[in-house]
Amino acid sequence: MFPVEHFKFPFKRITSQENEFFKWLKSLFTPKKRKKTDFFVTEGFKVLKDYFLYGKYHSIEWLIFNEKVLNTKKAKELVSFAQKFSVKLIILSSKLYEKLVPLESPQGVLGVFKVENFTYDSLNYENPVLILDSVQEPSNVGAILRCAVAAGASAVFYLKGTADPFSFKAVKASCGGIFSIPVLEIRSPKEVIEFLKSKNYTTVATEVKANTSIFQERLSLKTALIIGSEGRGISKEVLKLVDKRIKLPLFGDVESLNVAVATGIFLYFLRFFNGK
Repeated sequence: MFPVEHFKFPFKRITSQENEFFKWLKSLFTPKKRKKTDFFVTEGFKVLKDYFLYGKYHSIEWLIFNEKVLNTKKAKELVSFAQKFSVKLIILSSKLYEKLVPLESPQGVLGVFKVENFTYDSLNYENPVLILDSVQEPSNVGAILRCAVAAGASAVFYLKGTADPFSFKAVKASCGGIFSIPVLEIRSPKEVIEFLKSKNYTTVATEVKANTSIFQERLSLKTALIIGSEGRGISKEVLKLVDKRIKLPLFGDVESLNVAVATGIFLYFLRFFNGK
């Protein structure tokens, strides 16, 4: 028996994989099942501590601990945050925790969050925004979110065919970025592009075959960058709607850059060289 009583906060223990809450938790790691709910998960002490200290978006509902880590300094620190913000606490047996979390070396703490739903009108339209068109690899989506936060983007929109930004893999790859930038799912590319144009944004497709390099352009911070899939690029439907098409020049013998790497370069160029 672990001495959890000294935390002065109610814990619930789960020891059976037949427990309904445990089954629900497990479903959050399956992309199709996760998309049916307004919750998502992430794992790790640092990302959860940073959420409590700096997170702007999404509300944490539960902290789930592997029983092995309960008496560590890091666990006690997170429990203190949980007390402050009235977060519910769950203890899982080590066996259950390892069944639940699809990592080779899990740290032993899981956060369950409720997705915050944004509207167009709730956003700040001063800095670049991203539109993801069928970016299919979750780790790339997460890395793009991290780049967007680092470069001070205002928001990330994603279209049908893009990997779920709230999947476990994408959230993990964002390294906390998911908590620092609004992310909106968009059904109609025409709708979002027309809306951004009404906010004086220039819509720019990033395309390997474009005639113009980003280094030849003069773009303001109010630029909407459309990022396409790693294999097929941006859809013809979206290309018909944009103001400009640009590329990153490639000097070596490669066909393209990783989509997250390319996105970071585009965003930082906009941040430091816009209009100059």
